[in-house]
Amino acid sequence: MIPRRISDYRQRQLILANKNSNIATINTLAYAIEARDPYTRGHSERVTTYAVWLGAHLALGKKKLQLLRHCCRLHDVGKIRVSDNILLKPGKLTIEERAQIELHPLYGSEILCDLKFIKQGIPIILHHHERFDGKGYPYGLKKDQIPLEVKIITIADAFDAMTTDRPYRKALAMDEVIAEFHRCSGTQFDPHLVKAFLKIVETGRPVKKIEIPHKRVKAA
Repeated sequence: MIPRRISDYRQRQLILANKNSNIATINTLAYAIEARDPYTRGHSERVTTYAVWLGAHLALGKKKLQLLRHCCRLHDVGKIRVSDNILLKPGKLTIEERAQIELHPLYGSEILCDLKFIKQGIPIILHHHERFDGKGYPYGLKKDQIPLEVKIITIADAFDAMTTDRPYRKALAMDEVIAEFHRCSGTQFDPHLVKAFLKIVETGRPVKKIEIPHKRVKAA
């Protein structure tokens, strides 16, 4: 019979090994995405940072924050299945090319469906391009149909897109970014989350202890 202390130690080691394996899987997939496109290198890490700022501000629990991290790192994994001539095209996409790009959330959910540790995050990855007004994709969800984590990633994703150089334009100045969020509040983005995120951006004081939030902060 294995002594309890040794058994507990082995259990902890197994949990740690599984955790490290999951992180390695996430990193491998994230690097595979970003190796395809130099303009998005570091994108998933930055989106993760911004999303966790907002998630912690909204007092998401520790487990939800961890799931949010995983989903942010992998939200664009479906782009692996999009051809280079579309993914790397510097000019405007045709209607057909845009339709191919808009399949990447579906592709991502298919690629990740057999990974047990990310199973709860599949809907988040599938819907990360939905819009508050229902004009997003792939299913046109709107308002309360959209999970909170999806709304958070949508804002973090847009913030990174606006504040980094892209093939078709330079990064926007911060006053332009803030103006764009105000313009799209209630259409592309949940207005309550826009208010919460801009509070973080404008004060320059993201939550420091994001692992264990101390109290709930209302977004509205």
